[in-house]
Amino acid sequence: MLLLSNSPDFVDSLRIGVDLAGNLTVIGGAIGIVLVFFALVRGA
Repeated sequence: MLLLSNSPDFVDSLRIGVDLAGNLTVIGGAIGIVLVFFALVRGA
């Protein structure tokens, strides 16, 4: 476990994974807001 966390490759892949997860969360949130907006516009 210590060897893994000390290896640069592991840290890089971990950072990439966190970045991707963050981007997906932001994109998903934006899509959700757009869908809610359209639902409100259609309902109004």
